[in-house]
Amino acid sequence: MQPQAGGYFIKIVLTFLKGRLMKSFKCGLAAIVIIATLPRVATAEIIFWTDPAERSGSHFVRRAGPGPGLQTIIGNLRDPRGMAVDSLNDKIYWTEPGLGSISRANFDGSGIEQIVATSSAGGGVALDVSAGKLYWTDGVPGSGLIKRANLDGSVVETIVPSGPFHPAGIALDAVNQKVYWTDLEGHLDGAGRIQRANFDGSNIQTILSGIDEANGLALDPSAGKIYWPDLTTNRIQRANLDGTNVEDIVTGVDDPTTVALDLTAGKIYWTDSQPTPAVSNRIQRANLDGSGIQVIVSGVGVPWGVAVDPTPVPEPIAGIMALIVWGTAVAIVRRTN
Repeated sequence: MQPQAGGYFIKIVLTFLKGRLMKSFKCGLAAIVIIATLPRVATAEIIFWTDPAERSGSHFVRRAGPGPGLQTIIGNLRDPRGMAVDSLNDKIYWTEPGLGSISRANFDGSGIEQIVATSSAGGGVALDVSAGKLYWTDGVPGSGLIKRANLDGSVVETIVPSGPFHPAGIALDAVNQKVYWTDLEGHLDGAGRIQRANFDGSNIQTILSGIDEANGLALDPSAGKIYWPDLTTNRIQRANLDGTNVEDIVTGVDDPTTVALDLTAGKIYWTDSQPTPAVSNRIQRANLDGSGIQVIVSGVGVPWGVAVDPTPVPEPIAGIMALIVWGTAVAIVRRTN
């Protein structure tokens, strides 16, 4: 290696494919460029959903995400509906009105446990993992209930014994200690509503009314927003947590059933579940403002309850390669797909 005027120098060119970031710099020291791997943290979601596929008579829990693609991880269920994810312990929870229970399993479908008995009208389910609590909607139309228990199903409590007529979707605001639920009322009569209460069931409030049928519910407490699908008006809506400032963020959805948020990636997911051969049942997602709509999974049974595990996973970048020519080192970094 020969010295240049002013000393040895290294010229390093970093090229990131996709990002198209280029940077060059010089330094006055001779050096040996080593091989290295630079990890990049990216959000790689795993999507779980229940599939009470009326057309085939088979009922499943399915997943899609990094790995082998779409998988049926649990079969032979009886009308599974609500779905929730415990990302901390790699567990999924679902309601099964056909069996009158709430069950849980590992992310791969192993270790199935039936943990709570419910009525045949059990619907939505939500988790407060930090407090070790499970919440769900229950009760037959006309005498709806909001209940909770420990994550293993022990210590069952009825926290809202009256008020809801036909509760369905449920979501939690752990920051403000509030539980929210949708109430279908007379079902497709325009008398549906969204209500909330404190975690102990006190201070019940109706924050929105005049909703036709919202089977699902999701919250973004940090942004102060609540999201829900309206099945009969074919749209996804959102509002402030107190029910003000209602917006249509997605319209023209065939049959939106439930919703889930991935706040890490800023995405909303929903199931589109029309049980007729004329409609391609699917799971879609968009940005939280409704832009950038994508079809994630299509042509699957009747997807109903949906939940997302947004746990970040490392995505490796190829190592640094160096070509040293008479005191000049050229390094190229290429990000893997």
